[in-house]
Amino acid sequence: MIPGILKLFHEHLALGIHTIFEWTLWKVRKFSIFENMASTVKEFVNNCDLCNRANMRKIIPPLRKNTVPEMPFLVKALDGAGPFPVTSSGNH
Repeated sequence: MIPGILKLFHEHLALGIHTIFEWTLWKVRKFSIFENMASTVKEFVNNCDLCNRANMRKIIPPLRKNTVPEMPFLVKALDGAGPFPVTSSGNH
């Protein structure tokens, strides 16, 4: 039962796929309790094949400094996507 719980909270897409030890432990603690929880979760995450292959434990982006513009609309942002394939009706 415990391996299933750990697998769910560590690997499930909707719950944050392959999260680091601290995040996985936080999620598990919200919904369950069992003996030696921290060490069991740490061992599970450290033995995760995908995390070890991708070196997931070391990928934690640094915090970025939040800058406040001096006046409204001084900074603009643009989201971009594409190129998309042409549809059967000729739309791009």
